[in-house]
Amino acid sequence: MKHLLVSVAGALLVVGASMAVNLQPVAQIEVVAWSPDELHHAGLSTHPSTGLSVVGVGELTYLRGHETAGEEVTSYAWTLSSRPNGSSAALDSTNLQGTTFRPDVEGQYIIDLTIATAGGSSSANVTITAAKYVGVGSIGGATPDRTKGQCAACHSGNTNEWAETGHATMFTEAIDGLKSDHYNSNCVECHTVGYNVDPEADNGGFDDVAAALGWMFPATLEQGNWQDIVDNYPALAQVSNIQCENCHGPGSQHFGDVRTIEVSIDEGVCGRCHEEEPYHVKNAEWKFSKHGSGTTFARGTSATCAPCHSGWGGIANLEPSSNLELTSGNVPITCAVCHDPHSAEHEFQLRNVEDVTLMNGEVVRFGGNGRLCMNCHKSRVNADTYTNQYAPRYGPHYSNQTDMLAGTNVATFGRDLPNSTHRDAVPDLCVGCHMAEAPSGVGEGMLGGHTWNMHLEDPDTPEEPLPGERGYHDGILHFVEPCQPCHGQIQTFDDLMARDDYDGDGEVESAKAEIQGLLNRVAMLLPPLGDTTVVVAPDYNSVQLKAAFNWIFVHEDGSHGLHNFRFATSLLQLSEQVLLYGVLSPGTIAAVKDVPNDQGKQVEVIWTRFGGDGPSDNPIQIYYVWRLSESSVSTKTEPTYKSLEAVPADKVDAGATLAHNDGIWTAVASQPAAQMELYSAIAPTLYDSTSTILVETTFMVSGHTSDSQIFVRSEPVSGYSIDNLAPQAPSNVAQYTGSYWVRVTWDDPVDEDFNYFEVYRSTRQGFNPNTVLPLKRVTSPEYSDETIEVGNTYYYRVAAYDFAGNRSRFSDETSPAVVTGTETTADVPEHFALHQNYPNPFNPTTTVGYDVPVSGKVSMMLFDVVGRPIRVLVDGQVAAGRHKVTIDAGSLPSGTYFLRMLTEDGVFERTVTLLK
Repeated sequence: MKHLLVSVAGALLVVGASMAVNLQPVAQIEVVAWSPDELHHAGLSTHPSTGLSVVGVGELTYLRGHETAGEEVTSYAWTLSSRPNGSSAALDSTNLQGTTFRPDVEGQYIIDLTIATAGGSSSANVTITAAKYVGVGSIGGATPDRTKGQCAACHSGNTNEWAETGHATMFTEAIDGLKSDHYNSNCVECHTVGYNVDPEADNGGFDDVAAALGWMFPATLEQGNWQDIVDNYPALAQVSNIQCENCHGPGSQHFGDVRTIEVSIDEGVCGRCHEEEPYHVKNAEWKFSKHGSGTTFARGTSATCAPCHSGWGGIANLEPSSNLELTSGNVPITCAVCHDPHSAEHEFQLRNVEDVTLMNGEVVRFGGNGRLCMNCHKSRVNADTYTNQYAPRYGPHYSNQTDMLAGTNVATFGRDLPNSTHRDAVPDLCVGCHMAEAPSGVGEGMLGGHTWNMHLEDPDTPEEPLPGERGYHDGILHFVEPCQPCHGQIQTFDDLMARDDYDGDGEVESAKAEIQGLLNRVAMLLPPLGDTTVVVAPDYNSVQLKAAFNWIFVHEDGSHGLHNFRFATSLLQLSEQVLLYGVLSPGTIAAVKDVPNDQGKQVEVIWTRFGGDGPSDNPIQIYYVWRLSESSVSTKTEPTYKSLEAVPADKVDAGATLAHNDGIWTAVASQPAAQMELYSAIAPTLYDSTSTILVETTFMVSGHTSDSQIFVRSEPVSGYSIDNLAPQAPSNVAQYTGSYWVRVTWDDPVDEDFNYFEVYRSTRQGFNPNTVLPLKRVTSPEYSDETIEVGNTYYYRVAAYDFAGNRSRFSDETSPAVVTGTETTADVPEHFALHQNYPNPFNPTTTVGYDVPVSGKVSMMLFDVVGRPIRVLVDGQVAAGRHKVTIDAGSLPSGTYFLRMLTEDGVFERTVTLLK
């Protein structure tokens, strides 16, 4: 065993590169993760390691020393400086770069390392926590045991999420034959907790519990095997499946102490099981990717770079609610950055596949699962504002693939550019192509999958393959299999041919060649003229800056235009045209103003002259004013024009519709270009604003040249219209008086935009309605006033309002309405009724109405809350009709009282409230 351990320590030895400058060294200790494949290729037979600093008792722990800057280390000195009581653990080597040891009891071990370089010496230490496995505690419906430190006792939220993942049922389903017919005992190692066949590692893992209970792997995979474990081996069930401790280390020492458990996103945690050929190769593929290689993918010190170049920063970027610091350590983009170990909310446990907002504000709703990638593979700038002035390291910053696929966030000079169909043809963009399965034996493990590679460079290229053979081309292995369902049996990306001579060299070439030709043409028009490279300088003018940005945008996308060929070619052609002939640029909508003294529903749209309106190589011929009417999602009819490039350059009929920027626009006006500094047109709005509600309508102006596909457009601007005309005043206002009511009537409204009437009342003749509050708001031409008092004389006036809030003149005043209280109304009710008093609550008076259908005896009395009579209100013969009685409660205390009316038809009651 000692010989084997020395071999492991030797395998951990990595000789540092000699540096030209001898710096003061900084020592670092790495707890090394060894996957099954790595152990196999190193010729070792020891057990794999996750690289966690929390390990099972008796598990072999691998350590390696480093000098952080790469200085050559001349000596290593390892010391096990602290260990728990009762431990006799020792390091297996003390003077090599790597060492191993086995913690033999629970507790914490401190290992020191001192290194020496030509620049001096440095020391570091690491704490290893040894513990036993306890399980989540909730499997099979069990209650977690807090005294054992079982996870679900304190972390029910995380364990409930975990229970929905495939990890939580992997062993459960496999043992019942639901996963694979070739599942066997060799598979259990990665599908249970703490499995370690090493006899020196007795730490409560699945293998230890199984041995203690005498459980044997079933001879037949069939349903009931798992239930047998739950029923007859409950302790074994609690360490089955892939649980918290597989990723965080054993938990018997934890009990809330964060120093005795580990949270790591290092790839070694997943590689413990996901890097073992032939079935589990994801981590091996990842190591062959740019995510897994290169120090540029481990930057954690810059908040700007961290969201996409640091693992913890990546998680903070994808899940802002996690409250993680963007610069939490220098871990690269590992498995746990993209996949959430706890949650199965999204397919493949992806962290975030929601819509992605680009830097220019455009929201990407396409792409399916590929939207996870788009969180980082997008431009870092808003081209609209960024391209206005020079900046160091000018450009979209290398990973603008999402912007290219979306066909946005470039300098468009006001033009709408066409797009290819990739974003619609591939349901899961990015992953649909870059993670496709490579053909067996041809780039397997180096193309597609978790390598994300679409080509493989090989300096030792075999001979050029014959036509039709699959292989290398110009030293590069092309991964074209994902393209073949749509593009046929191409062998290389160079087989994707263009449909036209886009770069104008007289030859229709491959799509890649046409893009390169256009890149060269644009580059040679930028300073220094005639050079096919682009180096943006501070003296670039605004046109050159924008054209240069577009050149860099296509170049840094890295697909040679294949991500969005139509957009890339149009963008480069536009950039060349602008550099050659000047800017065809949009004007701006200066104002959207209401037209005064009208019935509303129209505004005046005023815009400035567009660039190209006048002497030009391709002048603007006509302007169209468009009104945003609805979203393209809600429309049920096909638009007249599906894009601005489909709009004819001669004449568009008013009412024609256009699909543009997820909206439907209606042509509402046009003006011929006439080299005027300002243009205007009267345009209809969708709705009028009112005095209380502002409703705006959005307009856009487009300018078109004689070539219908060349146009520019303004940014949308909103404005509102209002109805300036007041409705007619109500006419023929009359009133009818009863004993306790007054009914006011007038003629029907005559205005189409009528909204309601307001009734005004006063006891003074010739009153001004502006000095009193409206009595009532009604929509019909009548009002019955039952809030009058006997003995008063009333006067009424009425005004009409329209939907814009305009008020008419007040009507003429009615003749005097004298309320005597001595007559009943001619309106005889059909039934006895006791109405609710008004107002209620009251202080100190209120009025109660009651109905008597036939003349007869009526008695009405007021009672207190305990049923004692307080006051007789009515007692005697009452004529048929509608009546009212006033209660004066000035001498009564606040409280609840009851009204009771006795009639020939029965007893009627109401509750009234006096509130002083």
